[in-house]
Amino acid sequence: MHLVMATEEECAAAEIMRSLGRHLNCLNEGQKSTRKQALEDIKKETIEKGLSSTVLQEVFACLLKPLLRCLSDPMERCREVAIQIIGDFIRCVSKPESSVPYIMPSLAQRLGGKEIVEPAEELRLSMVEVLSLIAEVCGRHLAPYLDDMIKILQKTIIDPFPDVIKESCKCTIQFARSIPDHFHMQAECLVKPLMQTISHQHSRVRKAVTLVVGDWLLNLRDRYSYFHKLIPLLLSSLSDDLPEIKALACELWRQVGTQWEKENEDDLKDKMDFFLSPTLQYPHGGEFNKYIISVHRACSMMRRHIFKRRESEYIGRRMLDMELPGRRRRGRPKRRYMEVINEDMKLVGASVEDAEDRDRWRVMIRCGNP
Repeated sequence: MHLVMATEEECAAAEIMRSLGRHLNCLNEGQKSTRKQALEDIKKETIEKGLSSTVLQEVFACLLKPLLRCLSDPMERCREVAIQIIGDFIRCVSKPESSVPYIMPSLAQRLGGKEIVEPAEELRLSMVEVLSLIAEVCGRHLAPYLDDMIKILQKTIIDPFPDVIKESCKCTIQFARSIPDHFHMQAECLVKPLMQTISHQHSRVRKAVTLVVGDWLLNLRDRYSYFHKLIPLLLSSLSDDLPEIKALACELWRQVGTQWEKENEDDLKDKMDFFLSPTLQYPHGGEFNKYIISVHRACSMMRRHIFKRRESEYIGRRMLDMELPGRRRRGRPKRRYMEVINEDMKLVGASVEDAEDRDRWRVMIRCGNP
């Protein structure tokens, strides 16, 4: 049954290609109007006929190269219709990834060179929209074309046309999610274009760039390596003139901070042992008091770590218990560190066994007085 259906679809595709033969020949004519009419007829007899995805797949495979050649047509309308047809086919065919090896180099040549070849702003926008569509429907199949995509985005993110920048930011997010295992290795190449665009005069562009930065900080593989470059960009959006962008940046900053806390919970446990503001026992005001508080917090953390280690060979335990050989110098002897520890622990009523109870130790160090 499936074989019969496949044969029927192949016959239907072959019949359509025979009917399109004349239009394909017209694409090589010298008259602009003839080429434009041929492209419009091709669209009517394929996309607008409501054919099955399998038939369209066969037809697209035959039409793709002639359509890509039309992207270099001197007439803007011909280039416009050609990119529209390519986008429509990608939406409708069953295996759009099979066209990527031909489409990506062509778009890279038009958009990703040292100088952008495509002069029309609206066509650059249409091409970037096709890129976004490809990133959405092809997913992991785009991995081999990472370099081409990066070259394109490097140029389109700083495009003079604001809508192109906005669509490029959308494409960047979609592309990063499509191939997360590969994208992070080249993401640094896009940081500079984003830095150039974060202060764009159009608010919608600044918002789009802020969304890219926030998405990378939340989802990018190996994102910690980019924190020193991305966080300043997000913080700059917090001072934006537009309240909407400020609120967006604030929400993204909250999400990034919450995610970082969850991912680094073990590293933060000891820091969370310390009180976040001076208690009533500490005098208020003055940098000296703040310094004293921070020193005692650090000492409390170190003591708990040492007391928890019971083994005698632990270096921290050995240092606390060791006694230096020889005689003391003349005069009043200095207090030893262990004496200071014992005094502090006596003051708060703590013992070595209390170091095993995290909550109890936290309560005790919150009531110490330096």
